[in-house]
Amino acid sequence: MALPALFAPGGVSAQRTKAAASRRIGVLWLGAASTTFGPTSREVLLRDTLRQLGWVEGRNLAVETRYVGDGVDPVRSVQDLLATRVDALVAMGSPIALAARHVTGALPVVFVVFGDPVEFGLIDSLARPGGNLTGIYMPTAEHAGKRLALLRDAVPATTRIAVFNFADSRARVEARNTQAAAQKLGVQLVEMNLNGLADLDDAFLECKRAGATALTVLTEPRTSVHLGRVAEMSLAHRLPSVAGYAGFAWLGGFMAYGADGGEGIRRAASFVARILDGARPADLPVEQSTRYVLALNIKTARTLGVRFPRALVRYANVVIS
Repeated sequence: MALPALFAPGGVSAQRTKAAASRRIGVLWLGAASTTFGPTSREVLLRDTLRQLGWVEGRNLAVETRYVGDGVDPVRSVQDLLATRVDALVAMGSPIALAARHVTGALPVVFVVFGDPVEFGLIDSLARPGGNLTGIYMPTAEHAGKRLALLRDAVPATTRIAVFNFADSRARVEARNTQAAAQKLGVQLVEMNLNGLADLDDAFLECKRAGATALTVLTEPRTSVHLGRVAEMSLAHRLPSVAGYAGFAWLGGFMAYGADGGEGIRRAASFVARILDGARPADLPVEQSTRYVLALNIKTARTLGVRFPRALVRYANVVIS
């Protein structure tokens, strides 16, 4: 991955020669500790990037890690980390970032979120975040139509595609864009309204009864915690599926198209390094992820009896076999 600005000469780099005082950061991940969204675990990627930027765990940096899975209160998790007297906090996911905004006071917070952080109420504006939060965001709604079109390209015979919706979902714009794309593509969306993740099993059964032959997964935080389960159930119910999380395919999903989470983690590390060197979050404009990944899982496709078109395979960034 080429990120020249991250390691530019004259900036903070692995060649840092000055002695750095030991600092402590807290990192909150959305999901379970075992979650892996690529060939390198997200935890290792963050630590490796910080090391390249001169902040080495065990030498001048301590890292406190917590996981916010299903049923875990993000506010309590943030407060738990604050009790360890961290110098900065990394919030991986919008529910965690929102919790941090309410309880961290002046403590610097770097977030990585899917969706618009201004719309979420995390910051005042992208250019001037204000307050104690800054970070990276990955647009999702803008690419809803592209995801649906790619799924249709992969499974051209499908005319009914299921989509899960939560009553209080933050993916409302993405849902509307998905509906508009479906009309243009001439496919019918089968909308499954869920009150919570406990309804997931019944929703999959209802998809089949409604005649859906494929599934698109909205980039909703509660779904992201259970991406592996969604991928497994999609396979069990023989529904080719697409998600906006690029790591979905690594977890066994049929295909994924979305912002590269690895880039988000690397950029978050660069924000952390600058803050540890004295920068204020209010002075660091929020950045938009610019690298998008199309990932195809050939093994899952084979199990489903689907063959990806050659043109789609050539277009893909990641092909998992």
